[in-house]
Amino acid sequence: MKVWHIGVLFLLLLTAACGRVSVNRDENYNYVTVTLNEPEVAAVIVQLITQTERGLLQTASADLRSGEIIVTGTAIQNGQTYDGSLTIAMSSDGNGLQVRVTSFNFAGFTADQARLDEFNANLAASISTRADSRSIEAVVSEVSITDTSLAVTIRTPRRN
Repeated sequence: MKVWHIGVLFLLLLTAACGRVSVNRDENYNYVTVTLNEPEVAAVIVQLITQTERGLLQTASADLRSGEIIVTGTAIQNGQTYDGSLTIAMSSDGNGLQVRVTSFNFAGFTADQARLDEFNANLAASISTRADSRSIEAVVSEVSITDTSLAVTIRTPRRN
């Protein structure tokens, strides 16, 4: 799952033309908020999950719920198919994007909390490493997920 978690932010930015974009500024920062509706978010998530080299899921779909994204689909491993779902939460502490898998259930296999914690720690480290390798001072300062939309606000320092 390394490919899709970094790609989420990247594809959200690329799909900004499909979504609504607003720009605000204060004395110190510029704020760009991109809002995508549920079909747009679902298209991005489904493409990320199904178009990786490992093909994480087949026949995937995504559903926005308040504060989370539910992804359902069919996983294929060693020729076997497994129907199930995973739940993704996205947030920001004001200094960056946090993406967490909060539940995982495929064909009765569920990830226990220790496994989810390990996965999420690796996910956070990967996002942090990618962000730290960029010279851009932009950070995701806010994330909001409702039943109908996902809004991501990116903060950049103003250049005077």
